[in-house]
Amino acid sequence: IPLCRYLSRKKMKLFSFLLLINCLLLACVGTMIKYELINFKNDHQIFGIWDLPDSSNHFSSFAYKNHWASFSLLSIYHGVALLISEYKRKSRFTPKMFLLMVFCVFLSFTLFIIDSRSSIFFLFLYIVLILYYTFKNKVYWILSIILLTSMSFIFMKHFRNTHVFERSVLQVENLQRGNLPFRALLWTDAISQIEDKTFYGYGFGSYQQINPLFQSDETVHERFKVTSNAHREFIPIIQNSHSDFLQGLAEYGFVSYSLFIFPVCFLILRQFLLVKSHYIKALCIGCFIYLLYCFVDLPNKSNASFTLLVLTISFVINHSRSQHTH
Repeated sequence: IPLCRYLSRKKMKLFSFLLLINCLLLACVGTMIKYELINFKNDHQIFGIWDLPDSSNHFSSFAYKNHWASFSLLSIYHGVALLISEYKRKSRFTPKMFLLMVFCVFLSFTLFIIDSRSSIFFLFLYIVLILYYTFKNKVYWILSIILLTSMSFIFMKHFRNTHVFERSVLQVENLQRGNLPFRALLWTDAISQIEDKTFYGYGFGSYQQINPLFQSDETVHERFKVTSNAHREFIPIIQNSHSDFLQGLAEYGFVSYSLFIFPVCFLILRQFLLVKSHYIKALCIGCFIYLLYCFVDLPNKSNASFTLLVLTISFVINHSRSQHTH
């Protein structure tokens, strides 16, 4: 992280642009695979370069769809940061801004391709906060939100027959019957585990061994549902809590969070409040949205996403307050 102190603002922005291009290339290849314009599924490799661990996955070697979602979100945050910086500097719409906007919109489209509801929600939340920050005139902000919401409803109308829509309707119906989603059951069990050993946790990698002791009857019932149509007998294992925040707290404890995680959050907030750079402010908002994402999913189980998060936070924390507004 200290090495980032020697990176100029220009180099940081160059990194953001190259990151956006890199993610865009992966998105283009993945989209072509999705719509069968090219086909590598039989070889389980893309271009013979990287393995494709899951044939249902279309984007690089990400084994879990929300790992691609988290990497895309971070790339979009960098792209939007460049866009906001350009807008604040020029105070008018430029071809560069249009190009950045097209790139970010295309990456956003991939979140709908993989049916990732959580990432779509956090992307929408990020856009709302960015619009609120960007337009000091609240009338423009309100009009932008109305336009964005209207476009979202029109867009979602064409996705009524998709798997993500059907799953959402089914979960709403289950909630009406008093049945919590499986993830909510896992979160409840994780909270029970945290309450038992709040300050120091159970240690690195202990979740898979310890959590079964805290599983509720509802969780066990849902856990064994997968065995009903199985071809052989086996005991299903829950490897994670589907929440990086809760699982980390269960394993490392409140003390570890107090020493490392919480100070980083305060440093990001400090930079957002005090720094003059609009580029850094937009990245700060992105970091906070990503940290919220960690409450409901496992973005940091992807090495690519975690590394990119660390680099992004490094840019934010080590940016000098004395630099001029951009």
